[in-house]
Amino acid sequence: MEESITPKAGLEMAAQLFDLARRDPGELSEMLLTDDVAQQVLQEGLTLYIQEAKSQIESKTDSELLSPSVHATYSIDGSEQETVDVTRWFAASDDDDLLGLHEEAYGGDAISESIIAFMAFFDADVERLYFIASDPQVVCQVNQEEAQAWMTFHRPHLLREDGDA
Repeated sequence: MEESITPKAGLEMAAQLFDLARRDPGELSEMLLTDDVAQQVLQEGLTLYIQEAKSQIESKTDSELLSPSVHATYSIDGSEQETVDVTRWFAASDDDDLLGLHEEAYGGDAISESIIAFMAFFDADVERLYFIASDPQVVCQVNQEEAQAWMTFHRPHLLREDGDA
């Protein structure tokens, strides 16, 4: 069971972790391996950061960007293939991400895998599978027709640049 730390102790640890992250990442790694309080402070800090980032993404995403829908099939650690709506990833992505996804044929490489990591914060089913594994092996294939329809509607310049992105 996690020990309860005081706010003062948490802030002191956070300052120490921040300093180590800037000047000695190796020592930071060692501390995270050996100090339960350091692990708890980092986990709590990341949890708050994730909640804030997720809230910003949700509040700043124009609802019009969530249509038309884009879906992907995915499998994590050999699980049965599932389908997830990945439109929120498209709405939050920049042109380079979208072009990169096209270059990897809408699946099977780093960008499509990162879609599933992103969606783990917005979809409970993905979260359940993604975060139970210490090093999840992700296979993802985005529906190309839906992706291109979304880009035609929201980022048509990407399609003109490549001719068939």
